[in-house]
Amino acid sequence: MDYAFEKYPPATFTPPAPESDIAALPPVLRGEWNSNPSEGTHEILYWLDKNNPRGGRAANPASDLQFANWEYPVAVWAGERPIYALPGGLSPGGGSDDFVVLMPFPNISLSGTAAIPVSVAYPDNTGVSRVSYFLNGQEVGSSVTPPFYHSFSTTARGTVTFQVIFETASGLVERTIRFTIQ
Repeated sequence: MDYAFEKYPPATFTPPAPESDIAALPPVLRGEWNSNPSEGTHEILYWLDKNNPRGGRAANPASDLQFANWEYPVAVWAGERPIYALPGGLSPGGGSDDFVVLMPFPNISLSGTAAIPVSVAYPDNTGVSRVSYFLNGQEVGSSVTPPFYHSFSTTARGTVTFQVIFETASGLVERTIRFTIQ
């Protein structure tokens, strides 16, 4: 630090003016991290456009190449928390009322240059032992460890069919969604 102070003169920093209308800011910038619990727990790129943070949400947050890299660890974090710690929304792992594909979102458009994260929710009492993932009929992975997270890379582009098969104590349960890979 001493060397830096010798080499570079001190500079002044002009603090930004206080917000004139805090209520006009998107909820996440007001400290409301989960302003719409019905949409689940997400990272900041889901809730606002990083190129225009005061302008609200991006039309397609997954079009940002960093989205999957940020969204996946937040989903992992959320899945490690008890349901009561997450206000509303579905949490990855057990505790859901139904078998659900949480990520990727149905009809979302994702970049094909990044790994695609997968998370699911399922009822606790079903004895899920394995979850397998298929893209356009081809297996892209499986998991035998709750909460059954996975991520995969693919060269597929366009609208794809993503199938999740839950192996439970009483048989197989299948869920299918469609989304786009750019």
